[in-house]
Amino acid sequence: MSNEADTAVNNAVLAAIVRKWRLQGSAVETYEFPAEEGLPHDVIDAYQPEQQIERVYPVLIDLITGPHSGQ
Repeated sequence: MSNEADTAVNNAVLAAIVRKWRLQGSAVETYEFPAEEGLPHDVIDAYQPEQQIERVYPVLIDLITGPHSGQ
């Protein structure tokens, strides 16, 4: 999970790592929150002033427990 609006993380480097893993056969799933949502760096911290946990938590829960999680 990444955040297009996050300037504290180099999303280009993250994308390059994911591409390398996939080229090696890893089934890597990703999700990127669009920049328009204006999420802060720490997207899971409910105490962040600009946090949108109503948007983030359902996505995070789905990524962890969804059908793609191997359960």
